[in-house]
Amino acid sequence: MTSLRQIARAAIAYGRFAKISHQITDACNLQCSFCMRPPHAQFQDASLDEVSNCMQDFAQAGTVFWSFNGGEPLVRPDLDALVRLASKLGMITTLVTNGVLLSDRIADVRDIAQVEISIDGTSEIHDALRGKGVYDKAIRGLDAAVTAGIRANIFMVVFAQNAHADIVDQLVRLAVFHKATFELQPAMPALGCDGDPSSIVPTRDQLERLAKHIKALKKQGAPIRASVDYLNSWTNPPKTPCKAGLLCGWLDNALRLAPCPTRADENVTYRDALDHMGPPLHPRCRKCRLHSYWEINLLAGSKRSAARAAIDFLKSGRLL
Repeated sequence: MTSLRQIARAAIAYGRFAKISHQITDACNLQCSFCMRPPHAQFQDASLDEVSNCMQDFAQAGTVFWSFNGGEPLVRPDLDALVRLASKLGMITTLVTNGVLLSDRIADVRDIAQVEISIDGTSEIHDALRGKGVYDKAIRGLDAAVTAGIRANIFMVVFAQNAHADIVDQLVRLAVFHKATFELQPAMPALGCDGDPSSIVPTRDQLERLAKHIKALKKQGAPIRASVDYLNSWTNPPKTPCKAGLLCGWLDNALRLAPCPTRADENVTYRDALDHMGPPLHPRCRKCRLHSYWEINLLAGSKRSAARAAIDFLKSGRLL
């Protein structure tokens, strides 16, 4: 079988870290009931100059995708400068946001390639999870992005409370109306409230029924950005080894690089990661359901030539 090191060599045309998800700030304007973010910032956000130098280093190493995450990235005042820099560097950018501040700051992110807005269901369900009035503000943000000509994607976290076909149908209709796409991933045990994942994580039966329904919607042409392989992985983890720390990575607000947000404690300085093109940052792991990571894993597979093909596919912006 082809080794992960061989896959890394196959991806060198793009650099080891083809995609970086950057938590540009620890701060957030919401207090979602399921959030893993600590109540108080653990580290000071890196300065604009520090982040700019970091982005240029990754661009020189071949990074193609840059995702602005948080916290809530729109609370960072200099986000506009970072978005402009990423565009200048030729990166394909995504803003992952709760949408609350988006309508007010739409001019600051006009150069972003895609906006990903969290909407978890009806206004009642969404506000119960994220706070009163958040749904309406997210919809205003979605409207602002579409009006500005920015590609929009509705992102749903599947909880025990919203794992229902009619809720997915409503969000798909919302995406179609706004000429947006729809993406989703299940909540994981780490998101459980007070250490009790049963309060929020969907059951296997719920996931099986929902995945079956989503696959049927895809056959009907619904704009769903979730591959059939990924949907199957919800209940049947694939044998494909995780490439987090190899093709993609999680950069925290202090510019420490980890394989992914669920393994944020396994971090090194980003310069160390770029300077040493060795094996991945962590042992093989197939436990999570993080959509953006697993789609890359499943596309790349274990063939030597597949890593670059996967990145080419993602660059094209086509639906999975």
